[in-house]
Amino acid sequence: TLTGQVSAVTTRNIVGTIPGASDELTVINSHTDGTNGLEDNGPNAIVGIAQYLTRLPQSALPRTVMIMLSAGHFTGGSGIEQYLKTHASDGTLQRIASITTIEHLGAQDWEPDANGDLKYTGESEPGAMFLPPIQKLADASYDWFINSDAGAGAVLKPLNASGSGTADDAIWPGEGQYFWGLAKIPTANYITGPTYLLNWGVSTADKIDFDRMRREMIATAQMQLDLSGISMSDLSTQSQLVVTTGSGKYGLGPGP
Repeated sequence: TLTGQVSAVTTRNIVGTIPGASDELTVINSHTDGTNGLEDNGPNAIVGIAQYLTRLPQSALPRTVMIMLSAGHFTGGSGIEQYLKTHASDGTLQRIASITTIEHLGAQDWEPDANGDLKYTGESEPGAMFLPPIQKLADASYDWFINSDAGAGAVLKPLNASGSGTADDAIWPGEGQYFWGLAKIPTANYITGPTYLLNWGVSTADKIDFDRMRREMIATAQMQLDLSGISMSDLSTQSQLVVTTGSGKYGLGPGP
């Protein structure tokens, strides 16, 4: 039995923009209410990504970049749900071309031994990029894995494609599923699920490969630049069968 106290509080989404060459938006998202250094380190990564993107000339950003750090992950995505309601009729959501959600970056693979003690396997924790069946989004997600050299991973369709997008009927595991499930905004969501993600009394900072995390940050920045060159029409077109080997255009964008 785990006992605890529950009270009603007010939390806030953190939203900012980096002006680009158009008013259309490419969004980078993660949730702020992580329970440890891995769950979630997405906002830490996004701060670094934003620092890089703000140093680029505005003309190098085909779309305006929105940084969206959402609250309420552990209350059923209430932060995103409120954001979607707030902006349902002011035109903001219609300006969003794509969203990239990143969670649990740089995770190493630690598995329990015969005694139940976690031991490092020497491998990276496999990750997945979940997204709706949109070809251009799948290609960009495949490119992300190539650019980040993130280890074992896969570009995957929703696990519960007919879900409502609520916490009780999630389309895939991750904060980004609310954007697609509740508002049908094209979203790619990278996430890992290591054994130690939510375990009490288990350290996490020593189980993160920070070099890998940095590569994932760079790949996420590049992904926004790449997605910004794809039309909103192409980023919203679904296909019955999506198979990708990426765009074939890999590498960094404008210099650091």
